[in-house]
Formats: sequence, structure tokens, C-alpha cells
Amino acid sequence: MKKYLLTIVAVFGIGAISLAASADKNLIELGKIYHTFKGDTTPSEEAYAKIKEIMSTELKPVASFVREVISPDNKLMSTEYLRLPDAEVLKQVFTIQQVNWNMMRAKPRANADVLVELSLKRIGHNDMVDAYYEMLFSSVITKYQSLDLSTANLVLNNYNLRTDIEKAVFYFKVMDHCGKRLLMEASKTDPTDQAMALGQFAKFPQFNGLPYYQYTDFGFEPFKLKISPDRAEENYTLFYLNRFYDMLLWHAECLNSKKKYKEQREHLIKNSLLYNEQYFRFSSNRNMVEALAQSVEE
Repeated sequence: MKKYLLTIVAVFGIGAISLAASADKNLIELGKIYHTFKGDTTPSEEAYAKIKEIMSTELKPVASFVREVISPDNKLMSTEYLRLPDAEVLKQVFTIQQVNWNMMRAKPRANADVLVELSLKRIGHNDMVDAYYEMLFSSVITKYQSLDLSTANLVLNNYNLRTDIEKAVFYFKVMDHCGKRLLMEASKTDPTDQAMALGQFAKFPQFNGLPYYQYTDFGFEPFKLKISPDRAEENYTLFYLNRFYDMLLWHAECLNSKKKYKEQREHLIKNSLLYNEQYFRFSSNRNMVEALAQSVEE
């Protein structure tokens, strides 16, 4: 009887190892597909076929996500994908991101070694949330050539975001990629073209029913993350708030171009981080921020 039980345990153990190895192989395959088609490249029939095959396994949720991320006509701005997934899917998405980062290196390691390394260390929750929304919003900005989010109202409580940090990561990722789109459009014409810039700012989404600049819930303790493969771990809050301040300064400067924008400019300054002294330390242009705040007090 004892020998029989040991045999049963051994069989189940081998089965579990086999399933884990298969899952790892499929995660690597999804990472390769994402790496190849994450930009504006149209996915191949073979890529879609492979994803469909993986969707028949326990990896269906993350495979469906990758399919949307690489597809030009995707549903990433639907609540289904904006909602933060469970911990297992988050870990799988993070793994796919790490495979992609590895393949971006001049001398990439074996992807299997990357997965072994990940299995031996604890992955921070914030790292996984960042990876998910980075993949999602980078695709939204890249895949849609003429993106207009002016009618979008992103109500953060609708997306399974339980903490101020999760909400901030979501917000930072939306705005960072909106900023990248703005810079992309500026590079096509004249970077000093304020009418063009104002046209792009008008395409930014609302958050919780308010203009993008009125979101100011950043009172959490600053934390560190590895933001990109070529950068060391750094202060995440400082990195993104500094970039956000630069965007606000640009917006305020554009509104300063004509008298008809005076009230709009004042509203922007008084209802954003440009008027919130507790965050001034996060801007590398603190003197300019302070001067703007003072200008609407006079």
C-alpha cells in the first residue's frame, strides 16, 4: 500500500513539473511574440495562431492580453482590460515583460535562464502593476495612429485599483504615454507650435470626471522600481512626477500664448500640482513652478 501511494505521488509530481515546464515555454513564446510585434508592426498569421494555441491552456487570460496588445484593432481601453487582473496574471505579464527586456539587450541571455531567476526571487506587487499598465498603454498609444481620448473618463475605482499607489501607477502610465504621443506629434511639425500642442492636450482623457491635471492623489510614501531595462532601480515617484511637472509647464506655457486662454490657464495652475507646494520638490524646474504659482496669486 505504501509503495502504491508513493507511486501515485511520484506520478502527480512529474505531471506538475511537466505542466510548469510547458507554461514556462509558452510564457517565453508570448514574450517573443510581444517583443516582435509590440510596435507598429502588423502581427503575422503565425503569431496569432500560436497565441490561439496557448489560449487553450491555463495561460488563456495572459495570452488574450498579449493578443490585444499586439493587435492594431484592440479593446485595451475597455473595462475588461483596464481592470487590474489577479496576482497570477500580473506575474505572468511581468515575466513576459522581462523576456522582452532580455531580448532588447545587446547580448541577451537564454530566456529560460531569465525565468529561472524570476522563480528564485520575490517580485514586488508594484513592479507587476507597472509592467501590466506599461504594456497596455504603450500599445494604446503605438497602435492607434490618430488617438483621441478626449471622450474617455477613466474612473479609477472601476478598475480594481485598491491603493493610491496602484491608482498612481495607472495614472502615470496613461499620462506618460500621452506625453510621448505629444512629443511624437511635435517632432513631425514644429516643437514650438503651441496650437498643435493645445490640440493634443485637448485629446487627453479625464480622470474621475475631471481634467487630467486635477488628479493630485500622490500623498503616498515614494518608492523605487526598475523603470526600463537600461536604468537601475530608482525613485519611481520622483521620475514620473518630474516628467508630469514638465508636461504641466508646457501646457501652461501654451495657454499663455493668447489672452483668450487666460482663465483656462489660471484654472490649470490653481487646480494642479503647479499650485500644490508639497509636491514642488519633485520638479527639476522648481523655480519655474513656484513662479507660476505666484503669478496667479498676484
